[in-house]
Amino acid sequence: MPKPSLHVLLWSEEHQHYELYTSGHLQQRFGPEDEQPWQDWLTNHTSFAFQGQAGHLRLLQQECLQVQDLLDQLDCQISVAAYSSLDLSFLYYMWNQLEKADVCLRLAIRHARHWQDTNLLVWCYCTYVKVFLASGKMAEAEQTLQEVQHLIQSTGFTVYNPEVTAAQASLWLAQGNLSAAGAWASRFIFNPNVQEYIREEEYLALARVYLAQQQYAQCLQLLAQLLSRMEQVERRWDIIHILALQVAAMQACGEITQARQVAVRLLTLTEPEGYIRVYLDVGKPMRQVLQAFLDTPDEEVSLSYVSTLLAAFEQEERNRSLRAEARRAYLSPRQGSTRAHPSIPHPARPYGLDGHAPLQSASPTAQLLEPLTPREQEVLRLLAEGTTNQEIANRLVVSLTTVKKHVGNILMKLAAENRTHAVTRARELSLL
Repeated sequence: MPKPSLHVLLWSEEHQHYELYTSGHLQQRFGPEDEQPWQDWLTNHTSFAFQGQAGHLRLLQQECLQVQDLLDQLDCQISVAAYSSLDLSFLYYMWNQLEKADVCLRLAIRHARHWQDTNLLVWCYCTYVKVFLASGKMAEAEQTLQEVQHLIQSTGFTVYNPEVTAAQASLWLAQGNLSAAGAWASRFIFNPNVQEYIREEEYLALARVYLAQQQYAQCLQLLAQLLSRMEQVERRWDIIHILALQVAAMQACGEITQARQVAVRLLTLTEPEGYIRVYLDVGKPMRQVLQAFLDTPDEEVSLSYVSTLLAAFEQEERNRSLRAEARRAYLSPRQGSTRAHPSIPHPARPYGLDGHAPLQSASPTAQLLEPLTPREQEVLRLLAEGTTNQEIANRLVVSLTTVKKHVGNILMKLAAENRTHAVTRARELSLL
């Protein structure tokens, strides 16, 4: 039996408004004109600031998926809808589920372009840089960074410059361009008495540069100041990232006992929520600390979790080796030759990140009983690829029940008897 939704949105024909039920109890009513109250409710139930900054990844996932189910019930597009996809991309990145993070970001970017939401586009592109770097896709990460820099320059939307600067520093470090990263760090002025939350990513990037430069004293001093501030406001997400960098810096400079003590606190905070990427992103020193827990166990630390993290490190290493082999094989016929990587479109261009034009509701839709919604078009394209309902649910990051509902709607609108017939009908109507 499918698990019933926590939130259900129903249309009252009698009163001509939507009724929002939570756990079976009526909570709120929305008229067709009440878009702002509805968006406020969605924001309060999906905002990363509520669950993500508190470090509650599993609760964040649950609430975002419930909101997406609600939006599917509405079967319409509203601007705030994409923020749940962006929030999901953060937690899938932390769980090292990079393909799911990619799916969420593509969906969020599509919405952001439709609604011309510059704020959302900047967040999406900066997050995409992290996903590409974690996937070893340097060229794509560099091009994505160029896109967001162009976006900010062309719109004057400079409030998120710190996010972009942090992404640039991460790219320099991944490329081994320590001179550029160091030059930026030398110009950076950090005032411990005036810490701005919006610059938190930039502060962490500065710590990573100090770590790469082996300036351990500066790195640890900066992290101690950041940690004190974040503990005052109980921002667990930031505390976790600061602790991870502290472990790496302490281990690298030979403070083995202190690194282990901080690691115990870090593992205690992250194990219930399944954090993985925060460990991988600080690299070899963290791996050494984790390996020491297997050699000399600590009763406060879950060895099962430690083993999971070390397995992720091993997989990361295998992936790097495979990419290196593929790169050598790619260049071997003609040394020095390169091929253009698939371009990531400018935000103003009407294309998806995969380079394909979105499905269009052109004249063939006139032959349908009712036009397909954008989400149904997306499901239809996946049906044509031969994916199962569960695979579609995984790729679109929605529930299996939601996928079945979309498939049923597609069959009805295309007057098709089954999935194969639906794909055939769609091709006849030039929908595929």
